[in-house]
Amino acid sequence: MSLYAIGDLHLHYQSELKAMGQMTGRVWKNHEEKFRKNCGKTVTDEDTLVLVGDHSWGRKLAECETDLQYICDLPGRKILTRGNHDMFWDVKKTGRLNEIYQPGLTFLQDSYESYQDYALVGTKGFTFEGPFYLDRRGRIITCLPSGFHMLILTVLIAGKDSGRRILPRSQQRLHASRQICFQLP
Repeated sequence: MSLYAIGDLHLHYQSELKAMGQMTGRVWKNHEEKFRKNCGKTVTDEDTLVLVGDHSWGRKLAECETDLQYICDLPGRKILTRGNHDMFWDVKKTGRLNEIYQPGLTFLQDSYESYQDYALVGTKGFTFEGPFYLDRRGRIITCLPSGFHMLILTVLIAGKDSGRRILPRSQQRLHASRQICFQLP
């Protein structure tokens, strides 16, 4: 049982394409089929695949249904966290998304999922494209206080519930490659 993570699929089966580079960039040409093929060679049904945001260009759920079905059809257990382009995913409707798509997809927001002896923790507590907030000294704050508090609360709950090690994952694109791993005392 392996754990894989990837982000920024930027699917657009039903939505208007947003990034011009996806129309002309070599890396994006048939990227959906390339990813499906490579994923099928690498990920098994026993593995866990964490998709860390920017799943679809669709602004509304109706514009993302084919994109989400594409992800659902990939092998393994799929856990999704929110990215800054996931406009279809209203945080208040995370429970509804899970009702619709589980067991095929699990939408992780201010909660955690177990993977072996770890807890995967997800929240979107950062801002990237703005608006930017300033502290009292005029410095840019990229972590919104409410998101930061939800991350800490979720980590504490995951540790208390399961005694598992924690892998928190925030959604800020600037920190997409950073994973924090620690064990609660």
